[in-house]
Amino acid sequence: MQVDWNRIKNVLRQNAFDESLHPRDPKGESTGGQFTAKGGETMDDKKKIIYDAADRFNFPRDKVVFEDQRNVSGDGYEIAAVFRKSTGEIIIYKGAMDQESDQLGGIIAHEVNHAKMDNGTIAMAIREVIGEPVSDQDTVWGSLRRLDGVTPYSTMMWKLADDDKSFRENIAVRETLAEVARLNYLKRLNEVDPVWQDIFSEANRRVMR
Repeated sequence: MQVDWNRIKNVLRQNAFDESLHPRDPKGESTGGQFTAKGGETMDDKKKIIYDAADRFNFPRDKVVFEDQRNVSGDGYEIAAVFRKSTGEIIIYKGAMDQESDQLGGIIAHEVNHAKMDNGTIAMAIREVIGEPVSDQDTVWGSLRRLDGVTPYSTMMWKLADDDKSFRENIAVRETLAEVARLNYLKRLNEVDPVWQDIFSEANRRVMR
């Protein structure tokens, strides 16, 4: 499928904090944030896995909302879940329930990371790890851009941000750290570049203060 990068970029820039408009992997592919669904668990089984993951992060169960519909962008990207900042809710779409049960907790980890890490926390964590003034956008950008994303989904965000500083911090960095959170939950943190691991750890340390 040919992806219209400019169209996606414009949508993301206009909705920098609206996770519901962020694309995942192309529908039907088994990479990054979207996985092929198999297994014989019931919906109740999968909801329990999701609730248990929310408990692990001390995220209120009543703020996990299941919607019996799919969220597919015009470009064919199916969105599994979003964090809705205006209500403090994680919205789980029907597409998430098609995924393997061992991936469901990772979805929660990704969205909880969005919920708890604001731009200020992330910026200070980057400064602590990289050692460059956060105001020096070109230097910080160059350091982070060389690291790229940690999954196909977050790598796509960096490609979108290459020529647009306005959503570098809001999209590429935030989505990469959310994917680090997902991989950490799935016990795959060893796949992540040590610098991203350090930024993730520092940001979490600041959140826990």
